[in-house]
Amino acid sequence: EFNFVDTMIPILNPAGVQEIIDYGLHGFAMSRFAGTWVALKCVKDNVESTASVEAGLDRVQIILPECEIPHGGLNIRANDLDFLGQEMRLHEYKRYAASAYIRANGLNRMVYSGGPKAKIGILTVGKNYLDVRQALDDLGIDEARANKIGVRLFKVACPWPFERDDMTAFVDGLE
Repeated sequence: EFNFVDTMIPILNPAGVQEIIDYGLHGFAMSRFAGTWVALKCVKDNVESTASVEAGLDRVQIILPECEIPHGGLNIRANDLDFLGQEMRLHEYKRYAASAYIRANGLNRMVYSGGPKAKIGILTVGKNYLDVRQALDDLGIDEARANKIGVRLFKVACPWPFERDDMTAFVDGLE
């Protein structure tokens, strides 16, 4: 995972089998849009399991956002031997294009708002999201109860790049 971050490859981290399929489709779309590789981090508990999944052609709706793209686009080009130009596109455009894709498609999202007086925040990534949901269910905490007692739950689909705006919205008002 750290190698993906070091090489500026966005990482999608599915929570379950359905999301392996959904994030795989998003990974292809984000890769084509942002001109970068996209990693799909899968853990043993997801990969070595079975599940019924929805596979309808309209299940995943891809939204291509508006963002600044340099002349010639973001993808590799014929005779693109200048590593400085490649690095500039990666640092100045591709990362921001990937972030725009993540925002436009709502991949990182607030699951429970915590209500008007949210006090506690739980941030989850990947399979841990399902574990936290199970723990909350075991405690009898559904969305209505979470909002009443001030528990906010945020689901991170893409831990890198993770936007400051997402984190700011998550922690706003929490104790």
